[in-house]
Amino acid sequence: MRALIRNLFHRHPEGRDGLTQTQREAMIDLLLAAMYADRRVALQEDENIAAQLHTLSWDSGTAPETYLDQATAHVRDAVATKEGEVRLLEDIRDRLGTREARQHAFDLCVTLLKSDATETAEETRFERDIKMLFDLEASTE
Repeated sequence: MRALIRNLFHRHPEGRDGLTQTQREAMIDLLLAAMYADRRVALQEDENIAAQLHTLSWDSGTAPETYLDQATAHVRDAVATKEGEVRLLEDIRDRLGTREARQHAFDLCVTLLKSDATETAEETRFERDIKMLFDLEASTE
């Protein structure tokens, strides 16, 4: 997995993906939270994160692997309780900033949630919560 992650990010000073580093990190956090939404991690979800992250640039002094390790631990702890999950999602929403970035992150998240071909009640609830917290009701219905 580490070798794959190392190849996912490209250093582009101009930020070719049109996102800030803060937005990229928020998207990673959201994808990790989505992966843990049903309390089980499927190989397809892991592969989907890798595919989605391949489209993101990486412009940080912190190596992607280091950020991913830290983010995984943080997200796993946060989603252990409903209150922690809500705080995490609110923080992600705030770091994404724009409606366009929130929509893009939501779309990536939905792709991830559907990647294992099994939709659980927890995943459906998670998707609904994100739509509400990210204020995306009008554009995604």
